[in-house]
Amino acid sequence: MTLIGSTDLIQPKYTPEQIIAKLQAHPKFGSQIKPITKHQSAIISSGLEPAVVIAGAGSGKTETMSNRVLYLVANGFATPDQILGLTFTRKAAGELSVRIRKRLRQLSQLPEFGHITSTSTAVTTHHINKYRCYYLPFICRQTT
Repeated sequence: MTLIGSTDLIQPKYTPEQIIAKLQAHPKFGSQIKPITKHQSAIISSGLEPAVVIAGAGSGKTETMSNRVLYLVANGFATPDQILGLTFTRKAAGELSVRIRKRLRQLSQLPEFGHITSTSTAVTTHHINKYRCYYLPFICRQTT
């Protein structure tokens, strides 16, 4: 995965690895939580400004995006209703929305994250169908 955008460091209370470890330790759903790679961790914990992640099929983009939301919410940098996820297909937007809501509900079950309530797990996701994008070089052209 390649991150395009700023990589300014912020001072979080929890690292991505700590959040994942806390979720993995839960007896009910911990086995469902996959570990993250160092590349995913770098993207998850990157600066607070918007960024673009370019990665191939099956590389963990959806999981990384959902873990980014967990990271932002767990550290108090944003609330779920302040986050907008953009994808290029309706299917991906639906999958991302479901996964984020599920992970936020799981996170809210941990004592350290009591500030996250089941009513605060709504994240807006949209798909972009106005542009066709080609990866290398990253060129977008408007379609009719």
